[in-house]
Amino acid sequence: MRSLFYKLFFSFILAMVMAGALSTLFIYTISRGPFESFRENLSRDYEESIARFILISGQAAHDTYRYSGIEAYRAYVREFEAGTETHLILIAEDGKGLLGALVPAELGTMVKAAQDGKGVQVGNRDGQLLVAGMLQSRDGDHFVVAGLHRKGPPPGLHGPLSTSPGPRPPMPAPPPGMPNGPPGGIFPFVLSGGGPDRLIIMILVAAGVCLLLARSFSAPLAKLRRVTRQIAAGDFSARVGDNLGKAADEIVQLGRDFDTMAAATEKMILSRQRLLRDISHELRSPLARLNVALELARQRFDSRDDQALATIEKESDRLNELIGDLLSLTRLEDGEGGGEKERIDLWELVLQIVEDANFEVGKTERGVKVVSLEDLQIDGSPELVRRAIENVVRNAARYTAPHTEAEISLGQREGMAVIQVSDHGPGVPAEELEALFRPFYRVAAARDRQSGGAGLGLAIAAQAVKWHGGSIEAANGQTGGLMVTISLPLSASATVELWEKERQSGIATG
Repeated sequence: MRSLFYKLFFSFILAMVMAGALSTLFIYTISRGPFESFRENLSRDYEESIARFILISGQAAHDTYRYSGIEAYRAYVREFEAGTETHLILIAEDGKGLLGALVPAELGTMVKAAQDGKGVQVGNRDGQLLVAGMLQSRDGDHFVVAGLHRKGPPPGLHGPLSTSPGPRPPMPAPPPGMPNGPPGGIFPFVLSGGGPDRLIIMILVAAGVCLLLARSFSAPLAKLRRVTRQIAAGDFSARVGDNLGKAADEIVQLGRDFDTMAAATEKMILSRQRLLRDISHELRSPLARLNVALELARQRFDSRDDQALATIEKESDRLNELIGDLLSLTRLEDGEGGGEKERIDLWELVLQIVEDANFEVGKTERGVKVVSLEDLQIDGSPELVRRAIENVVRNAARYTAPHTEAEISLGQREGMAVIQVSDHGPGVPAEELEALFRPFYRVAAARDRQSGGAGLGLAIAAQAVKWHGGSIEAANGQTGGLMVTISLPLSASATVELWEKERQSGIATG
């Protein structure tokens, strides 16, 4: 998981999950005590309400008996007991139940306490609420209202707690290990909501929020990365600008600092190129005068075979070649020097380069041979393409081992003409492969003037290939030596012809 986007995304999700779990634990811990107290208070208020209801109903039953008769009283009591599951008894001052009703033994003590003026008595026994209280009628008579209320859901309730009408058992206690009441937090809310649907919705919502957060952080960095790639590809004018937004956060400030650095880098590179170009032009004039003076010295002293003058001429020619290479390199880096593009027969150009290279190294016990060759064409500058391939081939012919031949092949792959040049030399350290195409760079083992040039040949080749929209790479061969691969876009017509040949070949073999 190397992408910053995914790191941020999963970090946000993990943080939300941990925060939910910790909040659940914390809220459950601090709320369990208050909830138990709340449950006890609620139970006590419930019992007091039932007791008050029984006393009021007993008062109404006594008034019905006194003013509407025995039958009305019995009808009232039957309806009351059927609707509330409460056994109602009225007890006179002598301690006997009205109309001969029997007083349950468990109510005896409570009735006696109520008659003694100790207030309303409330108790619990075997899932029943026992109530007894002394009341006074309108005529001044005193009587006791006693009731046995069976706890549980009200009669007639159907659902998860009841499956048939009639007497109901008490409400079941919570399962073992489950706290008495729902603690606060995310997970109890989800679990109490009826299944995994809410959990899935919660995860999707959290994932959406995390996605937006992760994208808000990674998107500006992706834009910055695109600009860095443009600069790495040679477009030094690329800038971030306002692509990262107008806010003053750290990422936008990073983009502005990057633009400042890119502008300074572009200025430095352009100054270097201008310096090389100016120096090259300025050296041309004194070098030309030096050659004229050399020729005059030979004519004056008639010393055509003088070794010193020959050395001066040799070094002058080498300096002239170096200046020419510098001018070519600076023009290519500026995007100039290519001229008009023409149709180039690569196979013919490769054969000419191989022939010239073999002529140059004929006395060094080295050579260059063609391994494979395809009839391919590209559109480009013949001079630039020739210099690019020739510099690579000369480099391979120079460093291949004695009594061996550098190898060159020409083929095509994915719409590109591919030229591979390999030698049997010592190779190049892996960490220095990319630096081979930098101006004036030479491997440490090849720094003496006898083994190579000034280090501009491969740099010119790289710029020439880049001017054509291609690529150049260097790698060590599996059996030793260096292998340089040049890829150049095939011409449009050549690509169509190759496609047609492949199609016809497929039809023939099919």
